[in-house]
Amino acid sequence: MKIKEITLKSSKEIEVIEKAISFLNKNLFEDKLNKIKVTIQGDTNTKNKTYGWAVNNIWSNGKESFHELNITANSLHRPFNEIWITLVHELIHIYAYSTGDLSGATSRQGRYHGKKFKELCDKFYLITEVDSTIGYITPHQKMMKEQKDLFTRFKKLYKFPYATLFKIQRIMFEKEPKAPKEKTTCKYKCPCCDLEFRTKKGLFLKCGVCNVTLEEEKEED
Repeated sequence: MKIKEITLKSSKEIEVIEKAISFLNKNLFEDKLNKIKVTIQGDTNTKNKTYGWAVNNIWSNGKESFHELNITANSLHRPFNEIWITLVHELIHIYAYSTGDLSGATSRQGRYHGKKFKELCDKFYLITEVDSTIGYITPHQKMMKEQKDLFTRFKKLYKFPYATLFKIQRIMFEKEPKAPKEKTTCKYKCPCCDLEFRTKKGLFLKCGVCNVTLEEEKEED
């Protein structure tokens, strides 16, 4: 089973995230967020650390479509204030989808966060910094005062055990190194002339000119 097929379907973490989405929708996103499926899935991208993602209308029950908001299992152990920033970041993409911007305020297949994304971050109180590769990023250790006030209100409203709740961490297994492939070909040489060529190992071959057995040349691994 591929890692991205593994979904944490029911947990206290998802309950908290869904409560936070409802709170943010009402108090920040103008009640324009709807039809969101929350998932917690692992991320196979080891080159660039991914904290979450949002995908437009990727779920369907045959009658209507739903957005996906994912918090990666690899990053679930972070402090809740950092998960909150990831959540707002991904909700900004869903806000863009919900208001007609099918690119989610990104470009280059969703990889680059440009001026549209920054404008929405400013509107919804997320601090941004410039990254030369992916455009504007939202650092997870910093909050605008307005965002901090919302975060504090949410924690007062819902008395979840935040200090211990997001301590769960997905165990990441290192892939076993692949065994080197055994060579199935080798070089054959005639000991009497310049004839040499490569073909399948273990053959009994003779030089048609010199009428002698070709030697199998040993090669270093």
